[in-house]
Amino acid sequence: SQADTAARFPRIVELVPRDERAYAALPLRANGVSLGVLGISFAEQHDFTGADQDFLLALSDLCAIYLHQWAESAATGRAAASAAKLGHLVQTMSRAEIADEVARLLAEEGSVAAGAEFANIAVLDPDAAPPTAHLYHAASLTEDVARRYAVIPVDASTPLGAVLQSGGEVWLPSLSDTATRYPALLRDTVAAGLSATASLALRGRHQQVIGAMGVAWAQDQDFTSAQQEEVRVVARLAADALGRSQLLEAERAARQRTEGVQRAMTALVASASLAEVTDAVFEHGLPPFGATAARLSLLSPRQPDQLVTLSAVGLPEAVLASWQALPASVRSPEREVLETSGTVYLPAPEDLAARFPTAHPVLVAAGHQAWAALPLHSGGRRLGVLTLAFPRRRPFDDGPGQLALTALGSAIADALSRAIRHDSDHELVELVQGSLLAGSLPECPGVRLGARYMPAETQYGIGGDWYDAVPLPGGRILVVVGDVAGRGLTAAITMGQMRSAARALAPTHGPAALLEALDRFAGRTLEGSLATAAAAII
Repeated sequence: SQADTAARFPRIVELVPRDERAYAALPLRANGVSLGVLGISFAEQHDFTGADQDFLLALSDLCAIYLHQWAESAATGRAAASAAKLGHLVQTMSRAEIADEVARLLAEEGSVAAGAEFANIAVLDPDAAPPTAHLYHAASLTEDVARRYAVIPVDASTPLGAVLQSGGEVWLPSLSDTATRYPALLRDTVAAGLSATASLALRGRHQQVIGAMGVAWAQDQDFTSAQQEEVRVVARLAADALGRSQLLEAERAARQRTEGVQRAMTALVASASLAEVTDAVFEHGLPPFGATAARLSLLSPRQPDQLVTLSAVGLPEAVLASWQALPASVRSPEREVLETSGTVYLPAPEDLAARFPTAHPVLVAAGHQAWAALPLHSGGRRLGVLTLAFPRRRPFDDGPGQLALTALGSAIADALSRAIRHDSDHELVELVQGSLLAGSLPECPGVRLGARYMPAETQYGIGGDWYDAVPLPGGRILVVVGDVAGRGLTAAITMGQMRSAARALAPTHGPAALLEALDRFAGRTLEGSLATAAAAII
């Protein structure tokens, strides 16, 4: 903002136009040499997110590459042509928004920018074990060969695997070099009509390896310093584009996770029963984190150290049965959560095996690769544990992901606490209702009685409504229908008192007198209560 500019550079803030609100100044460097500075101004204030900064740095890198080429090349025509190819590549990649698109476009367009006939891009899968990379090929590659090399291991068996492992480069000027170093690849290289190949690691903004680029030529190559530098320029652009798209994807995923957690929180707040809580957890709580299975277990009120499965999703019945059968004495993620009140993160099966060897065979039986067990506490009271299972290895960083999981666990615990109280109240209200409402109606000669109780109350399923039939001397029957204002336990108890009073008054009071007496009773005994009733004698 202009306020930031004024605070840091007060001598120049008066010199800039008033319609400029934000600024960025970036270094132009090529091969470690400073070439200049790129300044950019914005008409509005700007937050400069990580993705914004990464994009601007990539833009400054591209400018530096152009400047370097023009400064170093004696052949003006060649420099212009090279710059045009690079410009076309950058323009093409700017249309891509996700890493998959970037990789496919690089595989199709990168060869032209590098002056080659073929290119492919390997994108590292950081969660795979053992480490692998997904390979994107140019469309010219035969389907059979492309299928065989869809995934490559990060090892020395292929040039791309080797540079992914080492972070370096592999230059193979001819088929004889390929035959010497990678004999298993010679046949496929010949079949593709290629001869010389080059493989270069792609590094992200923090110099971590994120992928690799391969380019190939139909003829042998000398790989002069100038040619190698051209290929490295394309590799740098590819790395910038791939890293930027991955950062954007990560930001989108974080935003979607936040929105998903908010939906889960909203659903949990609206949950009034244990069934609604479990629905909210499994429908809204799992997707933001990529979990495909979960077990929600509560401490048994009769056996405080025993966990009882309230509900589970994504787990085969046999696996869930074996899980539930684990004795309390066996160390497991859930037992550790109960003992320490801390979250247990297990990023990979080997972590599970090292910490919980007995529970390991049970939890991996469903094919999951990572787990997180969250404590469920509310008001200082232990309620249970939520265990999430993930289909892929999952590094649990100390950032927003863990904070979101912790927040979700807290919201689930609060919802469970409310639901447990609600369900307990519900049981008590039903007990009161069953004891106070008329049971079987009396049987009287010549009269058939029937009643139906259909409450509108949705939370407890009962309120202050009542009905009754009282046999009277002479074959008469008093029938009463009434309603006490309110709902829940208080209304049910008041209803019971009104019903008892009506039964006591029935033998000596006609309908009108009975209602007058009930009104006096309510005024003296049930202060603040409002009731309506209808009475008739058959």
